[in-house]
Amino acid sequence: MLLGRVLRDAQAYYRLTPTLWPAVRRSYDSLAREADVIVIEGAGSPAEPNLMRRDLASMRVARLARASVPLVGDIDRGGVFASLVGTMVLRPPADRRRVRGFVINKFRGDEALLAPALRDLARAGRSR
Repeated sequence: MLLGRVLRDAQAYYRLTPTLWPAVRRSYDSLAREADVIVIEGAGSPAEPNLMRRDLASMRVARLARASVPLVGDIDRGGVFASLVGTMVLRPPADRRRVRGFVINKFRGDEALLAPALRDLARAGRSR
């Protein structure tokens, strides 16, 4: 989506990425002049190596806004800890420093069962 228009063709998106960023920046700047708080929601994973150079919705916008970033993982999908730690490993140091915490969605059960993994995740976050 860009300014309410759907870009359905991935190839067109890839071709247009360099020209789309100025529109994203103008939109952010306009919003920042009018709002005290802006919530930015990324699209997909912020650590897909094939998409990082074309990123228009995740960490590039966080850098533009100088925003703190919570990383959110869905435990129902499986591999949530690998996903969160992997995201930290794949991002450059400046992006890792933006990450202020981890959120694990949809956990139902005994939190004590997650304690060892949560400690490992916290350690991975601190080692940035």
